[in-house]
Amino acid sequence: AAVRWLEAARHAFGSGALVEARGHATTALALATDSRVRVGARLLLVEMAGEDYSGIGPLLDAGFREAGSHPDLLARLQMHRAAKAYYDGDSETARAELKRAEAAAEQCRDTELLVEVLTWRGSMLVGAERDDFLERAGQRARGLPLTPGVVAARQASAMSPLFRGDVALAVERVTALRAEVERSGAVREIAATLVSVAGVFGRAGRCAEALEAARECARLFEDVMASPGPGLLVCAMAEFNGGSLARAADDVDRATAACQAAGDEGWIRHAYTTAGMIKLLQGDAHAAAERMRLAYVTAQQLGRIDPGQVLWLADYVEALVGSGAKTEARTVLAEVTGDAERLGRTVTFLSLARAGALVTAAFSRARDGAEALERAIEQWADHPYPLEVARAFYVLGGLERRAHRRGAARAAYQAALGRFTEARALPWGAAVTADLARLDGGRGGGLSETERRIVDLVRAGATNREIGRAMFLSVKAVEANLTRLYRRLNVRNRAQLARIVDEAE
Repeated sequence: AAVRWLEAARHAFGSGALVEARGHATTALALATDSRVRVGARLLLVEMAGEDYSGIGPLLDAGFREAGSHPDLLARLQMHRAAKAYYDGDSETARAELKRAEAAAEQCRDTELLVEVLTWRGSMLVGAERDDFLERAGQRARGLPLTPGVVAARQASAMSPLFRGDVALAVERVTALRAEVERSGAVREIAATLVSVAGVFGRAGRCAEALEAARECARLFEDVMASPGPGLLVCAMAEFNGGSLARAADDVDRATAACQAAGDEGWIRHAYTTAGMIKLLQGDAHAAAERMRLAYVTAQQLGRIDPGQVLWLADYVEALVGSGAKTEARTVLAEVTGDAERLGRTVTFLSLARAGALVTAAFSRARDGAEALERAIEQWADHPYPLEVARAFYVLGGLERRAHRRGAARAAYQAALGRFTEARALPWGAAVTADLARLDGGRGGGLSETERRIVDLVRAGATNREIGRAMFLSVKAVEANLTRLYRRLNVRNRAQLARIVDEAE
């Protein structure tokens, strides 16, 4: 009977019925006399805690007493004890437990278990060492049944090349995994996989696809996971890059509250960084710096800063400069650059050059920063992350404007706008368009600010629907504005409209 209750609990957990799963597992534990069933029930209850490891200690202690010398049970218990130590900030104990877990998995010749252990070990490392572990886990996972551990290993092996700049391989791997997991119908694994899908497509500059995956991810996390926080946070980041900035701000607030309620320290740090990035784009550098400082200090204390994993550190430096903390900005930039060079994260060099240009301008002249950033853009013209190139041009436009080089500023802004539009990065396109309008100062054929923004988006190749999304207008309103412009300027199409406005300038 206890075995049947445990199987029912596992089925309910896989389907997202957490209350039912917890009840069945508790019943199995109460009825079981066999140590394997009892430990299995305890491990399932630990998994139901999600990312909140604060209360799992007694379950693990009891599990170790009951596991005897069974290496498979010991390996799983040691993995969770490692996660508990990691959660508590004890990295040394976490690494030691995972080494023991790996040895136990090797002893029982359980490939799926070994894959899971290798993935956990890799996730607690940084740089090339992390990549090597995750690649090993991913290779062993291919062809295995899609258990949660196998899916996690294949997710990690998709993200690992992304951090090295191999975007094509990351897209290929995560797309294949998504298709397989969706065919399996395992809802929890679909939700988890969509976290990686959104991240990979976002860095690939395919913002609309990232947003679609992220919104579905948030919905599934709400339905089947212990906490909706991670799904909301993934959605906030995708909205920030390719959807609605207002919705991104709402999602990150909800995500932060959910992660705090769940005691999920890792995702709380991500929430602070994402909130800071959103505040920075909204123009509130002080609030942005406050939030990202919380994440940076914690990451430093834990010794887990890998600049290639989440590209927020350059934004942190930018927020510090914008809030007037230029000395702190210079110090952070030096620390992060050292980490990036030590770990070989060359994909971060362009974003750090963007931050460095702002620090240079803060201590010297805007033109000095612009010249340094121009050289970096030329060096990294083939950078694998399209949004990073676009953002470098955007900052270059701002520096050129401060240097009173209007033509150079317009050229940089136009380069940024074209790239943001191609990537469907709507909030960023709207921000650049607004800066272009301010740069014009009412020039350009007597266009209003709204008309100027529409023309700039037309130049960048945006459709009427895309212009509407970027400017929060209906398609009919965009069409009406264009019709008035055509009539007033005596032109017949979009190409003529762009040309006559250019000539007027």
